[in-house]
Amino acid sequence: MTNASLEQRAILAVGWLRKAARLAAPGVEPPPDELPPNPPRSAQKFAKTQCMMADAAVKQLTKTADELHQQALDAAEHSRAERKRLAEQPVHSQKAAATINKKARRLAEEIAHHQGEASKCERLLRILRGQEDIPLPVLPLHQYAAALERLEESDSAREAQSRGEINAITVRGLYHGFLQRTSLSDRIALMIALVLCLTIIGSGLYYIHNWGRVELEIQPLDDTRWRVTCINSTRNAIFLNVPYTGDVLPRDTTPHYGVLLKLMDADGESVLPDRLEALWKYKDLPAHLHGPIVVGPMFAAEFILDLSGQAAAAEMVGLTFTLYRAPQRPVQTYAVTASELE
Repeated sequence: MTNASLEQRAILAVGWLRKAARLAAPGVEPPPDELPPNPPRSAQKFAKTQCMMADAAVKQLTKTADELHQQALDAAEHSRAERKRLAEQPVHSQKAAATINKKARRLAEEIAHHQGEASKCERLLRILRGQEDIPLPVLPLHQYAAALERLEESDSAREAQSRGEINAITVRGLYHGFLQRTSLSDRIALMIALVLCLTIIGSGLYYIHNWGRVELEIQPLDDTRWRVTCINSTRNAIFLNVPYTGDVLPRDTTPHYGVLLKLMDADGESVLPDRLEALWKYKDLPAHLHGPIVVGPMFAAEFILDLSGQAAAAEMVGLTFTLYRAPQRPVQTYAVTASELE
């Protein structure tokens, strides 16, 4: 991770935190343009959640900057100690003196580089602590988290590309050495083994892609009732939030998922149903009473959706069930059309 990319993320996170803290202040009602397209029930609660997320992001970046700062200081101190030992070495010839001078110049360049990195980290820490007067990006409150995530993904991609370029140089050297040290029959045998390995790896990836995921199964029971089953075929447990209104889901070591239900009318508009808590049942009780439901690995949780008390249900032409993953990422949408409702 470069200091430049880290600084971009720090400036964005600080701007996010300042706006979220301002909108989450007591007595402040966040305006509609700060909220996501599917507004949460409580704008104030949404702002407080954003404030907590932004604060966590700033703290994590501060920790990273602190670590990089200490690494730069330690590296500079190591180079100084090495230069000091070099100066104490006895010089017995002109050639030895030239070698020592060359090493001393290299160490001086290293010290200057590490000091420069430490200075950049100190500026970064001042930004994160609000001690640097800089212009901050202004975005709608609901867009900061996604913007920060895009920067993180971009940094990861650049680091992977850099590692790939270094590895490509190494691989070319290994390849030429391999050709010189092996016979044709050896290379054929190794190619067969490589093809078998790739086949096994491809089969494993296919299994992970097709089975290692969270998905929904929706079955009609009658005209107004549906069985909705959440199947977790991953190797980790999940928290499932039902009912879910599109709010930001908590970030946790155990991932949170939510099922957002909407009714479609004849004009193609999708709306949240009324009295959402009364529609879903889990183990014969209203689902919201259970809180987030734990769905273990290779396990499933079954819910009953009952729309019999919905006035809007008579005019609807379809349903959509959208599975979300924390914080607010849609995973898959399942649509039920009018023909399936009959």
